[in-house]
Amino acid sequence: MTTYPGEIWLPVIGYEEFYEISDYGRVRRLKRRKGPRGVNWPYLQPVPQRSGHLTVTLYRDNKPKLVKVHLLVLEAFIGSRPKGMITRHLNGDPADNRLTNIVYGTYKENLEDDIRNGILKGRAPWKVTAPCKSQECKRGAIAKGFCNKHYLREWKARTTS
Repeated sequence: MTTYPGEIWLPVIGYEEFYEISDYGRVRRLKRRKGPRGVNWPYLQPVPQRSGHLTVTLYRDNKPKLVKVHLLVLEAFIGSRPKGMITRHLNGDPADNRLTNIVYGTYKENLEDDIRNGILKGRAPWKVTAPCKSQECKRGAIAKGFCNKHYLREWKARTTS
């Protein structure tokens, strides 16, 4: 996976011994494990949810916990969420978890972001239940017009180039 110049890594709150999160929204294991074909596999693969938000599964004491990546970024770099605040994606893309794109804010500010980004004119593009954009796939789209499988391919291509 590509390394970004100036990418900053901090420990994941509550999982300091096991994981780190970057300001680009990437999660990596501190204790490396071998992936398919014996290849070193330090990065966790995010999984898109129906809302378009990316999640990863963190393990501690063999207990899994599904966590949204944007929450990990803000907790590590900004601190815990203030009472009454929510997480805002400034560009309207819930899969864009760069620190420069996410902030804590009010529900009203989040709605204003959605209006500015054109999301409230109709359904958000990542919530459309149309067929997957990939030619060989017949599944329904859940993220950016792709099914889970093909969205991950598109996401990898976007983040590695």
